[in-house]
Amino acid sequence: MAPNGKSKKAATPSFEEVEAKRVDMLKSLTAVAEAMEAATSTLRAYLQTAPDALPEPVAETAAAGKKRKAEEKRKNKDPNAPKRPVTGYLAYSKDQMPILKQEHPDMPHQALVGLITERWKAMGEEEKKASLGYD
Repeated sequence: MAPNGKSKKAATPSFEEVEAKRVDMLKSLTAVAEAMEAATSTLRAYLQTAPDALPEPVAETAAAGKKRKAEEKRKNKDPNAPKRPVTGYLAYSKDQMPILKQEHPDMPHQALVGLITERWKAMGEEEKKASLGYD
C-alpha cells in the first residue's frame, strides 16, 4: 500500500514489452519442438535396428495384471463353501413367477418381474413374513 492508504496498481506493460515476451516464448517453444523432433527421429532409427527393443504397451500390461488378479481371487474361493441364504424377495419371486405366468401368458418376463416387485413393495412386514412361512 502507498503511504496515503491507497493501493498501488501495477503498471500496465507496454506493447513493446509484451511483444518482446511473446517473441521470447515463441523462440523457446521452437527450441522445444526441435528437440522433440530430434528425439523422435533418434527413437525411430533405434527401433529400425532393434524392433523388439520396446516392451509391450503399458495398457495391455495393466489389463493383463487386472485379469490375473481376478483369476487369483476366483481360485482362492472354496467351491464347497456354503452359499448365502436366499433373500425374502427372491423366495417370494420364485413362488409368484409361475402363478403370474399362468395369469398373464402373453406378458414379457421383464414386465412380470416388475409386477412381482410392485406387489412385494406393497406388502407390509407382517405379510412378507407370513408369505415366507415365518409366522
